[in-house]
Amino acid sequence: MEARIQMEQYDLTATHGGERERSRKPYSQKETVAFKIFNLDGGIDPDADAFPMVLNYALSHPIRHGMWWESCNVKPVEGSAGTLVLGEVIYSGKGNEREDKRKFPRYKFSTKGGTSHITHSMETKDGIHINGRELADFHRAINVDKNGPQGVDIVTPAWQHSFELDFNQEAVTWNFLSLFARMTGHVNAEPLWMFPKGCLLFCGLDGQSYIETNERGEKEIWYTINFDFEGMPPSEVSFPNMEGKLQKDGYDYVWAYNEERASDDCTIFQPVYAYCEKVYPRADFSVFARMFTRTVEGN
Repeated sequence: MEARIQMEQYDLTATHGGERERSRKPYSQKETVAFKIFNLDGGIDPDADAFPMVLNYALSHPIRHGMWWESCNVKPVEGSAGTLVLGEVIYSGKGNEREDKRKFPRYKFSTKGGTSHITHSMETKDGIHINGRELADFHRAINVDKNGPQGVDIVTPAWQHSFELDFNQEAVTWNFLSLFARMTGHVNAEPLWMFPKGCLLFCGLDGQSYIETNERGEKEIWYTINFDFEGMPPSEVSFPNMEGKLQKDGYDYVWAYNEERASDDCTIFQPVYAYCEKVYPRADFSVFARMFTRTVEGN
């Protein structure tokens, strides 16, 4: 049974005394939206459970009262036995340059395909043999030797793409980085963009800092971060002399057990059992949907 984790917004000004969070100084105006995240069934992980919810709020509400979101924070509440976490989305009024950087990710893509290793062909089209022998039937196996089918590498449909986006120093927190580190090596649990579930693989991110002078002549640290993905379509996989087909999501793994039997002139390895395996865990990719859907779909 899934944990019932909920997030509620609460009035931070009641705690901090009126308008404390909103400075009247030019270019330093800030506002904080605060949340309580709690689990009705027990404990809650601040990094794995609470932070994605707070970040999703920031991505869904990037601008508040003319200010762009600057950072997200979470912290467990002492004495709550791990059942309550406080979260914050901080908005800053340092100027409009932040909106321009966050609003338009740079998008790179390639449809040059990927490489897959196959042990059986779609069809054996022809064959020849030496005098005095009949052509052996290897049941579409490829490059067969005494150890079995060795197969061949082929190019298969695949999609490589990445998004490049700039974040200010305040946004690139440990919570932010650890979230995407944990999601690396996961596939989409639900359909996203043109990819059915299980067909979009998050390969991780890399980033580099740089210093920029803002419109007020102040030095600021920013990070250029690349989010890398691969995509592979679903497919049907069949084997010779087997009934039915395996329904393979993009990043499932298909393998077959080959049975050895002797013929007149050689040893035949024939697949007798075949399996489709789930090898990548699935994750909620809603954070990527909020970051990049407008870029992918052109809206």
